[in-house]
Amino acid sequence: MSSTLEAEFCAFAVKKMRQWAGRIRICLDKLGEEQIWLRGSENANAVGNLCLHLAGNARQYVIHGVAGKPDIRIRDAEFSARGGLSKAELWREFDATLQEVCAVVESLTAADLLRHTVVQGRKITVLEAVFTVTAHIAE
Repeated sequence: MSSTLEAEFCAFAVKKMRQWAGRIRICLDKLGEEQIWLRGSENANAVGNLCLHLAGNARQYVIHGVAGKPDIRIRDAEFSARGGLSKAELWREFDATLQEVCAVVESLTAADLLRHTVVQGRKITVLEAVFTVTAHIAE
């Protein structure tokens, strides 16, 4: 069975996002509830903030920018949060977002990847949106 370039790209992006999400889960599992929202300084981010940020970024770029759902992201709130969600709740939110993102990416065609969208006021291709989210989760 032959594969297409777009199918290979999308499958690899999904594979890497899931792989890196698994590493995030391992790290979360090693932390206690009190450590999730702990900051080294007022200018630093807690693990909880980073989880919210990754989910917000993925939602904005792929679920909004690619799939066309409403942009509900409030980026500043991702970094200003000082608690409110448990480790399990953070993981559920991140994982649910990731599963939706992966479903969108798995459904993309070559024409979809070349289509333009606007995210954060910038005109980008869908391919760039997928690549941006994949790379951001890896960071």
